[in-house]
Order: sequence, then structure tokens, then C-alpha cells
Amino acid sequence: MAEFNLAFKKMLSHEGGYSNDPDDLGKETYKGISRANHKNWSGWSCIDKYKDKPDFPSILDKDVWLQREIKEFYRSNFWCS
Repeated sequence: MAEFNLAFKKMLSHEGGYSNDPDDLGKETYKGISRANHKNWSGWSCIDKYKDKPDFPSILDKDVWLQREIKEFYRSNFWCS
């Protein structure tokens, strides 16, 4: 588990934040998870509920459930143990 946590932390230093660049093939992306490639990821419903909030997208980083979903996404999709 320690190795995953280190790798996850390093990955986030490169893939952090929210983006919705129409010129990016991934289109809407949060912490490296692109909606174009992972449209069924459970985190998108959470992100969508915050879009009309005045502190969007910074509020996303404060949602504990969402941050756990991101970690689980990377663990289950990209980590071999």
C-alpha cells in the first residue's frame, strides 16, 4: 500500500486540478481523469453538482468523498498489486 500512496502522490503533482479545454482530446478532466475516456466514473456526478457554485472548481478539492473516489479510480484501474 505504501508504494501506491507514493505513486499516487507523485501522479497528482502532475495531474492535479480541473480543466475543460475544448482543444484537449480528453475534454473535461479532473486530476487526470478525462470525461471523454471515463464517462461512467462515479466522480462526474459529484463534480456536476458543484459547477454552479461560486467557488468551483476549487471546492472540488474539499469534497472528501470525491477525493476518495479519485484514489480508488487510480488504484483499481492502474495499480497492480
